[in-house]
Amino acid sequence: MDNNLRRRFENTIISTSGSDFHDFVSKLFIKRFGEDFVPVKQKRDRGCDGILENKKFLAIYGPSSQRRNLKEFILKSTEDFEKYKDKWEKKYQEWCFVYNDECTIDRIEHLKSLKPGVIIYDLKHLMNIIEELTFPKLRELANYLGIFIEYFRNDILKQIIEDLIKKPFEDIEYEINNPKDIDEKIKLNYDMKDFDLIRKKHETAFVDIEALKILLRAYDDTEISAMKMKVLNVFAKISGDFKEKMTKVNEILCDTYENDMYKYFIDVILLYLFEACIVGKKP
Repeated sequence: MDNNLRRRFENTIISTSGSDFHDFVSKLFIKRFGEDFVPVKQKRDRGCDGILENKKFLAIYGPSSQRRNLKEFILKSTEDFEKYKDKWEKKYQEWCFVYNDECTIDRIEHLKSLKPGVIIYDLKHLMNIIEELTFPKLRELANYLGIFIEYFRNDILKQIIEDLIKKPFEDIEYEINNPKDIDEKIKLNYDMKDFDLIRKKHETAFVDIEALKILLRAYDDTEISAMKMKVLNVFAKISGDFKEKMTKVNEILCDTYENDMYKYFIDVILLYLFEACIVGKKP
């Protein structure tokens, strides 16, 4: 996850308070732990905000920025712990405290004074859980928080580019020749019955291809060449017509990724290389 996307998540979590923070934590834990997490409705919780792995008792605290001081933290956490100790400790041995910001040393020391083995989920730990999610679940969580897909684009493209750079293949000569009309290039490389479909793919991906061009400015010529040559070497090892090769290359490059969003953005990279006349016949 790149720094911009991380900050977006962190700022959104910090600004989420009260019942909204409780709902967010429930959604996050369900996505990460599945059936191992049992949420508890707030009106019927009796001090319990959720049970994890049938042994961890969750107390969720999401104060607003105006109430995010040490005194309020001590009062609320002590009150939550007393409810846990009185009603739940015999059944659930582990007490977890979930907080919507960073737990400073004084806060950590207070929680440990209540229960030495306390498990703390503060902002840092919540972000670690978020980063463990598969992309579809991450995207769903982002939509829930109002974080738009644009924040993902650079993150995904950057990861794919750097994955391609890591294992460069042997050098292959290539020449960049930007065509004035992409239609001519499509006609040279595809069966005419596929023309409308391929043209539509380029139109749909136009904004993302332009974003890729901007992102590539952050890489030096050697790194960009390594990325391009890896793709070219994969092309060189595949038989079939150009459409079959494009499909197969996507499948090969997607082999280490688990979701459809990476497949789309690898397509964006292939479409960029096609438009730049790095792959395919040149008009």
